[in-house]
Amino acid sequence: MTALTRADAAWLHMEEPTNLMTITGLFLVEGRLDQVWLEHHVVRPLMEHHRFGCKVVDPTVGSPRWVEDTDFEMDHHLVLSESSPERLFELVGQLMSQPLDRSRPLWQIHSVWLGQDSALVIRVHHTLGDGVAMMKVLSSLADNPPEPSHSRTPRTSFGKLGAWLAALGELVFGVLLSPEPRTSLKAPLGRAKLAAVSPPIALSEVKRVEKKIAGTVNDVLLATLTGALRRHLKKTAGSVPANLRAVMPVDLRRADDLTLGNQFGLAFATLPVGLDDPLERLRESRRRLLKLKSSPHAAILYGILRLAGCLPVSLELALVRLFGSRASLVATNVHGPNERLTMGGVPVRQLMFWVPQSGRLGLGVSIISYAGEVRVGVAADASVVPDPQAIVDEFGAAFQELAMAT
Repeated sequence: MTALTRADAAWLHMEEPTNLMTITGLFLVEGRLDQVWLEHHVVRPLMEHHRFGCKVVDPTVGSPRWVEDTDFEMDHHLVLSESSPERLFELVGQLMSQPLDRSRPLWQIHSVWLGQDSALVIRVHHTLGDGVAMMKVLSSLADNPPEPSHSRTPRTSFGKLGAWLAALGELVFGVLLSPEPRTSLKAPLGRAKLAAVSPPIALSEVKRVEKKIAGTVNDVLLATLTGALRRHLKKTAGSVPANLRAVMPVDLRRADDLTLGNQFGLAFATLPVGLDDPLERLRESRRRLLKLKSSPHAAILYGILRLAGCLPVSLELALVRLFGSRASLVATNVHGPNERLTMGGVPVRQLMFWVPQSGRLGLGVSIISYAGEVRVGVAADASVVPDPQAIVDEFGAAFQELAMAT
């Protein structure tokens, strides 16, 4: 038996009936996949990672531990079904609403035959690893996995105690003691979740805008998300606050680190949704993002998260709810493989994932680039965003507005 790390334990205990800590991924592949193919090309490679063969034992007293599942049942973890392309994301939402069985290893794969293609809907509990770890592990299933980068994730030098104390003070007084605007995105949560995915945006077009502003792809995509949220709130509420906060995961691991686990901090990005002009919104969003990148907020919050893993569950949940009350959504951007992947000789047409939300947050927006295309996925509580496709559509409209302005 191996004890969970403090960060992994924190994500285990963070789960609530209204917000499940499950990362949901999608591989859309050509053709129909049978049980033998799936076991050979997907399940068997995953089981080489020790955690996929273990369940979590969480005693009343003591730390939770990984324990090998000696009664592993393939039929519970690999489910074959049929649906249609039109009903696929309805199914994804239904799966998002269902907790994984805590008495078994915390993952499940649904292979859904759609008539021409198959969708692999992969559900993995956050305890096994964060989104970056999952993307690297799942990409490694491919015949042509992307080469890991040997660069390190950029980090700020925090040698001076004064810099840490200043950042901690800014985090406390600028975020934790500053309430988030009351909008429809802060409505009470239910248990039903919904999912949506955008049509592709050409990465080359995003890079064209990036070059025009001498910024980054991330700058463009975050400004586009800001514009989409502005458009959504104007249509649904009629008014828009000056700012909204988004909780953004920040990877703290080496880029070539393929191990599972949770090694990321959190940053609170303040999105200038009140600005009407798309270029002004882009410039201000970029300015704020640059400031955030030079701050140790993510590292500080990672330390707080690890501390939370040692606390009684009731105290941890209170802390999580406090942080969640100071934002309106979770937003994340993952750079996927540049080249189209194949698995067992089968082309992978599309990759997507949906980020879970914690505390009282009811909206998660995930952006991924893959093989020259960018897509946005929305995971939403049905009580908060009854039509997540509307936000997806607004993302496309906001990008077109920004592209035309540049």
